[in-house]
Amino acid sequence: MKRNLLLSAVTACAMVGIVGCGGGSSSASTESADVSGVAVDDLILNGIVEASDASGKLLEKTRTSDKDGSYQLALDYDGVVTLTVKCDNASKMLNAETNVSATCPTTMNLRSIADVAKGVAQEVHISPLSEVVVARVKAMVQENAGSLDAKTLEQARSEIGVMFGVDPIADSPVKGTYADVVQAIQNVANADKTQSVLDVTQALAEALKDGSADGEDVMGSLVEAMASENLTNNLTSNNGVYTPPSNLASMTDFEAGKAFMEALRTQTTTTTDFVDTEEAKINTALDNTLINLEYVGNTLSMLVDNIQLMTEAGETTLTKEVDGKEYTVAGSDGAYTYTIKEGDTTWVGKISLPAVLLGDSAMDEVFKSQTLTLNAEGDMPLDDATAVAQGAEDNQAFAGTITTTRTLTNTQVTITGKVTSNASDYEVKELSANVVYRENPLDINEPTFDYLKLNKLDLEGVIDGYTIDGLLTVNAYEQNNAWKAKGGAVTTTEMEAYVECESGAELQNPSLTFTAPDGTVYNGGKTWGNDSYQGFEFPAIDGDFDWDYVVNHLSIGNSTCADDTTPRFEVDYMDDEEKITNSGYLPSDTTFVGTIKSTTAQLEGTIQAKWTNIPTIDLSDESTDEKLYDVSFSGKLQMPERPETLTTLSVHHYLDDKKEVMNKVTASYSYDATLINSTGTLDDKLENGVVDITSKSGLKAHISLKDAEIEPTSTLTKDGKLLGSFEYRDDAAVIKYADGSFETLF
Repeated sequence: MKRNLLLSAVTACAMVGIVGCGGGSSSASTESADVSGVAVDDLILNGIVEASDASGKLLEKTRTSDKDGSYQLALDYDGVVTLTVKCDNASKMLNAETNVSATCPTTMNLRSIADVAKGVAQEVHISPLSEVVVARVKAMVQENAGSLDAKTLEQARSEIGVMFGVDPIADSPVKGTYADVVQAIQNVANADKTQSVLDVTQALAEALKDGSADGEDVMGSLVEAMASENLTNNLTSNNGVYTPPSNLASMTDFEAGKAFMEALRTQTTTTTDFVDTEEAKINTALDNTLINLEYVGNTLSMLVDNIQLMTEAGETTLTKEVDGKEYTVAGSDGAYTYTIKEGDTTWVGKISLPAVLLGDSAMDEVFKSQTLTLNAEGDMPLDDATAVAQGAEDNQAFAGTITTTRTLTNTQVTITGKVTSNASDYEVKELSANVVYRENPLDINEPTFDYLKLNKLDLEGVIDGYTIDGLLTVNAYEQNNAWKAKGGAVTTTEMEAYVECESGAELQNPSLTFTAPDGTVYNGGKTWGNDSYQGFEFPAIDGDFDWDYVVNHLSIGNSTCADDTTPRFEVDYMDDEEKITNSGYLPSDTTFVGTIKSTTAQLEGTIQAKWTNIPTIDLSDESTDEKLYDVSFSGKLQMPERPETLTTLSVHHYLDDKKEVMNKVTASYSYDATLINSTGTLDDKLENGVVDITSKSGLKAHISLKDAEIEPTSTLTKDGKLLGSFEYRDDAAVIKYADGSFETLF
């Protein structure tokens, strides 16, 4: 778990940004500016769609479908185009509700407008509201003596979008709210038999060409018609004059809001992609990093044991075979060489150690207050058959010093040195730990192991292209209550016994139980037997029992013989095994300070992790208790082609008042002039809760999640003014701006 802690922290920081990995709804083409959409008064079937440039020059034309009013155009053009739908004798209009068609008038002249680019495909719909946008654009160009450009288009599009709550260009006018707005316009036309939808549209365009409705009758009628369709709008009436409310966000605010969401999307996407890629690469590197430190320790211990045996025998060389390998030691007076041989492969090295570790008095001396130093340098097997079978070199090297400072109940261990294997090379600058013992009342010279306490690990090395330089410090330990009672050196006893009817009569209700000193009763499991004889096997039982104790605490229970004789029992086998276990002391407060870097990226910072329920958690394999913790990260992330990002993150994983697991997450990141802060409270699965994301400029995204979906109450605001809300469209999460435009989140 430790190896991925830095990356996991950054992943969580990206996650709390909640916006994900998408943007826009366009797709790329290399041949043309591909424009498609639908033309609506009623659906205009087989109508003529013409595309003109800013000067009015015809670029291309096509016909709408005779089934659904859709069209497609491929334009060899970059810039603002006006799209106009017209009708001739071959054109029809279809009422989508009644499925009744009618002649499309030759006076039909609905327009839409868009900024197109070669290689980009986009939807541009033609409807009564798109006609209003065109009228507003034309008015703005005339007012400002300007040109028909993309900026003017977007302002007009936003103004009309704000009024009606839809994107008048990109939203489909035959779906959802937009379809209801079109229906309201049709209702206004139907209420006055002298007007067509085109007439109402032209009146609406005239009324709104200055950005507000100056008391025109058409606006009052439209507002009433929208109300009858249960539609709301962003227009307010003052003595019959309909204007957008003054508290609506400005166009500048909308631009800031969209830039804010774009920054979130870009940063989160980049960070998430980077972390996913780098985490996978580091995991692969670690999997390919072949250093078997456990084997190094076991081998050094075995070599020291062999040197002790050799010294006690008065010899200068000794060979011992273990698991198919020959271990040979040679030397005297504290300086020794070793050879490990398997088949045709040989590993060699040397060891120096103090004389107090040798001879008959070693165990009597080893726990006295003194400092002992062991130096080792050499090669030894990797002892990883799977890795070797996959082509790894069966070799690792260790060169270092192990120093122990001992008292009767505490040994401080310090290790420094280098470990090399295949493409990896670590320098252990310092590993510091304490081995803590309890006094043994039976033998004062052989105290009982209690727990191992790691103090710090200062490590520097290269892993398959990644350079790691870091210091891990354990600041505090706490003791688990359940482990406290049975920690230290624990002996378990296994045994087999049988129950028998000596007369040869049938054994009935065979059973055998054992009662331990603490009163726990263990049932033997049936393993073998016949009609008059039954064997039993007992599991490993905590405790070291002598033969007499076991015999006196076995019971045959309801076992009987068919001839009324009493069954007898006999113990066949007993074996005790000492297990060295921690007595419940676990690291409760740990800090890592360091750097992980590759040739193109670097992660540098501090992680602090606190385990908050060590005393009470059930640590058994069957436990479902939740590990509760506080984790924080503060540091710098340098990614390819991105500015350096300063990141802070904290995760509080806790139980609430209902004993449900919750996560309180706070995060911030800054780069260039951008500063974004996030806070969130989410359930254990990150599917329910609230996340707030803010910028220093007053923008705030409030996101409420229920069952992993964004709720409609989620909003984007600027200084308290509504910019947009979050919703789902076609199963995709989007932010719908009050100006009618929308962007995908994921």
